[in-house]
Amino acid sequence: MLGCLLLVYMHLWQGAAAAPTREGPAKPSVTVSYERQTVREDDAVGVNLWIANDSDRELTDAEVHIAAPDFFEWREGGCEGGRLAGPLRLGTIHARSVVDRRLCLRTNPVIRVGDFNTLFTLSYKWEAGGGRGVHASGRTCRGSSSRRAATGR
Repeated sequence: MLGCLLLVYMHLWQGAAAAPTREGPAKPSVTVSYERQTVREDDAVGVNLWIANDSDRELTDAEVHIAAPDFFEWREGGCEGGRLAGPLRLGTIHARSVVDRRLCLRTNPVIRVGDFNTLFTLSYKWEAGGGRGVHASGRTCRGSSSRRAATGR
């Protein structure tokens, strides 16, 4: 009986030792930084976005989807850049690299007052195994009314 258990254990141990090691799915990180946390009516705030790919895999078809209140408008390339009508397309993110983008958050003449979470979702593919991935990062921004502050209400 002990001999059978020993044989099974040795067989399992050899199988585990012979099994090829496989890197798990790519897990990039998303970091977002607002120049300031409070926005007002007809405001413009610079936003920096960094995506770090710490894996040995190249990420392809990378794009960032931004979910934010409807009175936020996003521009690519700073506040003078073009309006972002859909996802921010990043293309390929090479292994062990960082991609950075400068965005601008512009607000409408009428905004809601309060704290609002903005969700930045990175979607991507990696070639090995045909994998797909998604990573999300949220940031809070406060809407504040200059009219309210001026009237003291």
